[in-house]
Amino acid sequence: MTKKKWLQVTVTADPALIEPVSDFLVGVLDAGVEAAAIDEPDYGTVNGYVQNPDLDPDEVERILGQISNYLSELKDIFNVPAPQLTSNIIEDEDWGKSW
Repeated sequence: MTKKKWLQVTVTADPALIEPVSDFLVGVLDAGVEAAAIDEPDYGTVNGYVQNPDLDPDEVERILGQISNYLSELKDIFNVPAPQLTSNIIEDEDWGKSW
């Protein structure tokens, strides 16, 4: 049995973009999202987790392109520095066992 894989995307941006980025990841990509609270050191960073049964390189490139285009639009709308986007493929984990 093959393990499910997730595309983890991390966006580091001006705090004004936290909500629009989170809303995009959830609403458009059906991603799970976590973001640091205002009093936490990683405030301004949003992690999104996209599960897709076909996470081949072309699909990953398509998803990252979609996110990059949106981030570019946000940068212009909010007049903030360009957000940074990184990604990683992670395998599904049995959190009950790993804790």
